[in-house]
Amino acid sequence: MKAPHRRKPCSATCSNCRTPSRQRRTAHNGTYADRIIDIDLIYYGNLTINTPALVLPHPRLHMREFVLTPINELSPGWLHPVLKLTPAQMLAQLPPN
Repeated sequence: MKAPHRRKPCSATCSNCRTPSRQRRTAHNGTYADRIIDIDLIYYGNLTINTPALVLPHPRLHMREFVLTPINELSPGWLHPVLKLTPAQMLAQLPPN
């Protein structure tokens, strides 16, 4: 979802999301377990953040076609602040399915 914003991502997410999403995602056997809610923040303009609570842009966004395709449609001119690539360039680098 693309939405206008005025708040910094840490204040908009970390302080207001006191939800069950804080539950551990790894089950006892080492596999992923379902959570009640799981919200991924993909990017926030050109901001980069690397804290235990939040990493922006999402560390694997450049590897996910299902994430890059809508970004390319909504914000084709966006430039990944770390990789310095557009969504179309990242899509072009993905291996074939």
